[in-house]
Amino acid sequence: MGQLNDRTQQLFFSLLPSLTNLISLSIDSLCGKDILPFDLPKLQKLIFGSCENIDWIKKNKLIWPLIIKNLKIVFLVDTDYSLILDSLVHLSQLITLEIYEMRVGKVPLNGQRWEDLIRSSFPLLKTFKFYFIFRSLTSQELKRLVASYSTPFYIKEKQWFVYCNIFANSKNNRYGKLSIFYTLPYPMKTLTIYKNSFKKTISNLSINNHLNIYTNIKTLIFENYIKPNHDFNKTKIINLVINTQFESIYWLHALTKLEQLHIDHFGFISMEQFQILLDNTPYLYSLSLRKSQLIKLTDNWNDVHICNHLSQKIRVLKLHSYKNPLECLNRHELERILSIFETKCEYLSLGLQTTTNTIDYTLSRMSALNYLHIFVREKFRLPITKTLTMEWLEKQQAQFNNSNCIII
Repeated sequence: MGQLNDRTQQLFFSLLPSLTNLISLSIDSLCGKDILPFDLPKLQKLIFGSCENIDWIKKNKLIWPLIIKNLKIVFLVDTDYSLILDSLVHLSQLITLEIYEMRVGKVPLNGQRWEDLIRSSFPLLKTFKFYFIFRSLTSQELKRLVASYSTPFYIKEKQWFVYCNIFANSKNNRYGKLSIFYTLPYPMKTLTIYKNSFKKTISNLSINNHLNIYTNIKTLIFENYIKPNHDFNKTKIINLVINTQFESIYWLHALTKLEQLHIDHFGFISMEQFQILLDNTPYLYSLSLRKSQLIKLTDNWNDVHICNHLSQKIRVLKLHSYKNPLECLNRHELERILSIFETKCEYLSLGLQTTTNTIDYTLSRMSALNYLHIFVREKFRLPITKTLTMEWLEKQQAQFNNSNCIII
């Protein structure tokens, strides 16, 4: 389900009781002062989000289905965790509990509170995952927090381990130093590497009891240069975002499954390292970068080895930052790019300096193209409405027509 507002949620909750065989329910966002109670006897999995209006939780109106076995809670705003914790006491069938804080919020609850709740209310609980981000405490306070999750109950009985990273978010100085506190292995699919991300860590995991901490990661965002440590030994990155210097050679073991590469505005990778990456990423099919970056990485289109790799691999090409006039392609640059990507590329997004003999040329050259997005510089936009029509498009004898194309 999508977001439910005051008007739609009353109707939705009035219909719920009739869905007696419903096993799983997911709602993007519940917003309103009151949530109608509902009884779904077979419901086993419930996922929902909430807006900032959580009066219905504060008034103890959050009543979970007693038979629920898997519960995942994601906080999109700063919330009092104890409100949720107090509502869980009757869920004796719970097997999996996940709690994630997606924005800077309050300090996580003491581990003893969770231990007491789990012992008394969740006898069947096998999996407990969480992720909290908050303004950093003193070293002693953080050590006490981690120590509260280091009792025999966590370490020996459940074998649940935690990690706390202290880092400086270089792009958001409003909060200064931040801490991320999470269960192991790292529970999120995306990891952002900030300044000093791994220099200061506190954990209840002993050196002799090693876990592959980052096995769950699919998207890695580089905001600060580091070399990988043993925690990344089993990491298989699918999406890589580079916004700083990147050296492929150190990360090859984690890039063998790489599918999508995005080089952001401040991202830098040398030709040598780019070639190493292309040589060792057999599943790479999507490339997103600036035109100027692509020119440098191909040695002004002259590096045959790199150009051949791109021609064979890339089915999705996105040249971003095209609102900068310098990143828009002229006719000559367009010809060079199309000569590389014309046979395999199915998705193309770029900026052009002019529409004259460029769009029709692109359509005629790109034999595998299924999607074309073109941005034209402001001073050249006016003629588009006169020249780019469906009739004109059909005359190009391309695969695009009224049934699969929209001209905006």
